[in-house]
Amino acid sequence: MFGLFDAPAPAHGALAGLARAGFAAEDIAVLPAHDASHLGAWLAGEATSGAGVADGLRAHGVPAAEAEDIAEAVRRGVVLVAVRCPTVSAAVAAEAIEAAAPTGVDTLRARWAADPALRYGAGAIGSP
Repeated sequence: MFGLFDAPAPAHGALAGLARAGFAAEDIAVLPAHDASHLGAWLAGEATSGAGVADGLRAHGVPAAEAEDIAEAVRRGVVLVAVRCPTVSAAVAAEAIEAAAPTGVDTLRARWAADPALRYGAGAIGSP
């Protein structure tokens, strides 16, 4: 379960919502561009890995084209807030993330088409 955020405030809102819903800090990941290489390992519960954003998402059922677009979003500075759901339901996670108004991939694609050089400044969110 994940959401993409192009500004700090909604990303912080997602983190707060997940914490209120009972998700443990170790089950929440905040992945700005400089930390994106660890998504595959985090999703698998491993300590380290060279798997990147697209690889980690594809391994968890995200279609290849969408995974590549999400990876591009992270490279451009969008923050990916991801959560594993070992003890709290995925529906609860989805509700917490959606309440923070994530930016959809289609919206991001449209912005890139209008401005191919677009970069976001949201990458300084920090860890949960």
